[in-house]
Amino acid sequence: NSIDGGEIVDGGLSTVDVARRTGTLSWRLEALGNDSCDDEPVAAPGVKAGGLVVLAPTSAWPPQLVYAVVGTSTDTFTVRACAIKPGATGGDQTFRFAVLGL
Repeated sequence: NSIDGGEIVDGGLSTVDVARRTGTLSWRLEALGNDSCDDEPVAAPGVKAGGLVVLAPTSAWPPQLVYAVVGTSTDTFTVRACAIKPGATGGDQTFRFAVLGL
């Protein structure tokens, strides 16, 4: 049996309903100098090379930093944080992620 879009109530699905995998990652991010970056590889079974990973911090993210998923390979993705302003502080960061099966 299958369902189509007409049978799904708006707001009736959560990330875990549509993602191949969901999880959290904890990252101890060191203080970064201006225009410098730090990468964190994350093991996540179900990720495929070129796959789509959605990532969001669970709390306030320092405004001097930007983050992005910068690469995926089999069962792994990499998160990069870069300092865009002076005074970027690190610290313990926690992210939620979802691997989408597109």
